[in-house]
Amino acid sequence: MIQRMYKYFRRSEDGSLSIETVFALPMLVWAITATFVFWDAFKTLNVSQKATYTVADMLSRETQAINADYLTGMHELFDYLSSSPGDNA
Repeated sequence: MIQRMYKYFRRSEDGSLSIETVFALPMLVWAITATFVFWDAFKTLNVSQKATYTVADMLSRETQAINADYLTGMHELFDYLSSSPGDNA
């Protein structure tokens, strides 16, 4: 009797989809979340590099003396170039 129940239990595949979902769903959610986080990090890095290159190029082409007002303007330009469209800063 017990041996017959053991064979049935061993060969039965009822509920296997539920168990696979319990194992796979957290990994899938983690992978999607990680993809968004890494994408945003690389986007932020790319935007800040482009803003830095723009300001550095403007400074390297300047032939006049650079004063504090010019540097303040460059700082504001960098902030504008490196901000996202939804930022209120």
